[in-house]
Amino acid sequence: MFHVNPPTENHRQLFEWVVKGWEDLPADIPSDALAQIWWYEWLKRNPILRILSDVKLIKL
Repeated sequence: MFHVNPPTENHRQLFEWVVKGWEDLPADIPSDALAQIWWYEWLKRNPILRILSDVKLIKL
């Protein structure tokens, strides 16, 4: 079995997200390094923006 030893806390959180995902979305973006993942998860949980995008009312 292979165990990753993350060099930083951001790496640890990234690896955890890859393996387990985020059950609950943190209220605030955890760090600049994880901002893109946070927004991805936020958009998955807020489908109204996806609908607006599909009808070309906003650009995602």
